[in-house]
Amino acid sequence: RAPARAQSSADVTAGARVFLSFSSKDAAAADRIVAAFAAGAPEVRVFDFRRDIEIGVAYQREVDAALKRSDRALCLVSPDYMASGECLEELMVARLRNKRSGFGFLWPVYWRNVPDGLEEWIQILNYADCRECDSVRLETAVRALAAQLASRQGVR
Repeated sequence: RAPARAQSSADVTAGARVFLSFSSKDAAAADRIVAAFAAGAPEVRVFDFRRDIEIGVAYQREVDAALKRSDRALCLVSPDYMASGECLEELMVARLRNKRSGFGFLWPVYWRNVPDGLEEWIQILNYADCRECDSVRLETAVRALAAQLASRQGVR
């Protein structure tokens, strides 16, 4: 076994992982999120199922593993998101992890107005309000999350 070495700030930050949960109908917004992390915090690893799950691999197993490995879950909330069984499952797992972690895991981004409104449990969370498809607010939310991840990882 090789001796342990001291971690540099780059090593610590490289461990920051974000699980990106979104409806495929909001793929353009998801692309903006990935691009904003790449431009402003390239050390943060963003899980995007379109890129990170290989063809022929058990999809759900990979999603579950990625959620488990992640430091945060960024959920892009929209009517299509709330109507998707897969998205709701990811949201519920993120909700549970959020509760168990002292409310430091789930990062909801309200992208498009949900006609019946958000459920009360989401409303009590501090979410990023980017309605209606406000790309400037979306990029601001990504920068805020990247800054939080950096500060929690000990990077200034």
